[in-house]
Amino acid sequence: AVVSTQSTGIKSGTFNRFVELLTDTQNYQINFVKVFLLTYQAFTTPKQLLRKLIQRYNVPRDPEMSISEFTKYRTGIQTGVINCLKLWVTDGDDFEMNAHLQKDFMQFIHTCVSHDNPQQYRILRQKLLLVRGMVVNHNTKKEDISTPPLKLPSNLSPNATLFDHGAPEIARQLTMLDFALFAKIKPVELVNQAWVKPKYSHQAKNILHFAERMNTLTRWAATSILAQKDKLARAKMITDFINIADELFKLNNFSSFIAIINALEGSAISRLHSSWNKVDRKICQKNDDLYEKILPDSNFRTLRKVIAQADPPCIPYVGLFMSDLTFATECNPTVVNGMINFVKCKYINDIINRLRLYQQKPYHFEVVPSIAAPLQQLHALDEETMYEISLQLEPKKPK
Repeated sequence: AVVSTQSTGIKSGTFNRFVELLTDTQNYQINFVKVFLLTYQAFTTPKQLLRKLIQRYNVPRDPEMSISEFTKYRTGIQTGVINCLKLWVTDGDDFEMNAHLQKDFMQFIHTCVSHDNPQQYRILRQKLLLVRGMVVNHNTKKEDISTPPLKLPSNLSPNATLFDHGAPEIARQLTMLDFALFAKIKPVELVNQAWVKPKYSHQAKNILHFAERMNTLTRWAATSILAQKDKLARAKMITDFINIADELFKLNNFSSFIAIINALEGSAISRLHSSWNKVDRKICQKNDDLYEKILPDSNFRTLRKVIAQADPPCIPYVGLFMSDLTFATECNPTVVNGMINFVKCKYINDIINRLRLYQQKPYHFEVVPSIAAPLQQLHALDEETMYEISLQLEPKKPK
């Protein structure tokens, strides 16, 4: 049975009943289908779902049905299964990373669908080949995108260092690199807390890569400051990173913004009081103002408000979404009274879809190789080594 109310929709149900709803052409619920296909791996696997859909397709005849009644009944169900499969494979993520699923899918449509409905077979086959990259989608539109003027110093030397290029353009180039990684994160990576479970880590390679990039960015910023041998040079580097963080904030790149602020507030850098004393007071105040935006008060209420009010393009702080997904996963049971808790699926779906909205609108800036290249290969020391260097640069004062 499926438990539902008129105001809240489907609340819970069995796997078999959900499959029936997925393939119901008489009472087709597109929102239910989309939520299900995005979150089903919270309670089953792609292999099991395909097996259930194949069973549904091969529906047995009820002895009380006439042949004509059964033919009409079966055709409706098979149409529903085909529609579900088309929607599922069009998204492509589950199939892209699962060769066994591709094989089973192709075997099923070749064995069954090709005989019952050759036209739909060709459509399904074409969609799977698109996922495999064996055919090219010629229907994709190429946008004619114009890029804004570069923001580089007018007196830039041919031998300029990375930081000579100025905070605005460094922030832009960082943001383009970040968005390319952010846009690769797939919905399947956000289900079942795959990023923290070794069993599912192969499904979360993009979000883990993005998280590692942000951690490296934090350590790189701190490493760059510690590489300066005197207080004035360190103060200048601290100033550069505060200005970069400010530009990242203006660009709505909240992930790299927080990564830089974390470097400045980290133990290896924040303790360099002699260096910080050489930083202009207005710059220090700017740093304080920026830090206030990421204070973890009331579940990051300030930061959440800032992100919610930001107009795309935007790279949100992905850690907030990971935290929300962890809460939705751990604080809501998957099974309630022996049935799948679909309310939990809706929670997860809403969080994932909020993240996906930010992936839809990319940034369009001109690539500056002299900035982008070094930002792709960041040299960063580990936390322990950085703290040791920090102590060497500015030893603790005896009590």
